[in-house]
Amino acid sequence: VAQDVVKDEKIIKNASEIFELPKPRPGIDNLEDIKKTGLPRIIIFNIQAFLQSPPMFGSNESDPGCSIVQYYHIKPETVQACLDGTESTAVKLWKRYFDEWENSDDMRKRLKGICIVRNLSSLGSLSRFEGYNGKPFILNKCVKRHVGEDFIEFNVNIRLFSFVAKRLIHTFMDSLKKLHLSAAMVIQAEEDNEMPEGVLCCAHIRNLDPPKQAVHLSEINNK
Repeated sequence: VAQDVVKDEKIIKNASEIFELPKPRPGIDNLEDIKKTGLPRIIIFNIQAFLQSPPMFGSNESDPGCSIVQYYHIKPETVQACLDGTESTAVKLWKRYFDEWENSDDMRKRLKGICIVRNLSSLGSLSRFEGYNGKPFILNKCVKRHVGEDFIEFNVNIRLFSFVAKRLIHTFMDSLKKLHLSAAMVIQAEEDNEMPEGVLCCAHIRNLDPPKQAVHLSEINNK
């Protein structure tokens, strides 16, 4: 439902403690029904991005970079399906993840991301990376979770990606504004009764230019 691009003198952690979260939508969000599902009303992804060239070793925490913060509402039809007992296997798996991640290594490792550049073939030399396009990647080792009354936030520090992945991201940094990007988060299914997988949340993004678009927190706090 929303996206912010922000920066500070240090890496921004737990955006939910800094920004006012989206309010319940009148006539759409029934808070009592949402609470009955046992699921969060809002999912937040705080993508903690670097802006400097990544080092071969280490995570370069001295580069504050910027945060791309995305907010997603639970859909009314998902709430109703949970109340009716007709939710999909993907929703059941998401509920298991939400209930068990804190005490289960198995569930924590199942969060994965998928990024597809829709117009990669038209981007000249960047089209050579087509083999990586749309490949899922496990996020567990670079994620810290923060849970509130009606939300869960995933702080995703991409400084903790592999060096190869970080170099690939940095290669695309100057061309981000040209990308027609689809990004999704999925809980990985590992057993037959957990199939098929389903997208937890997704966004279609164009004209993203973090170095130019990121607003410093001091400017926001002064308004």
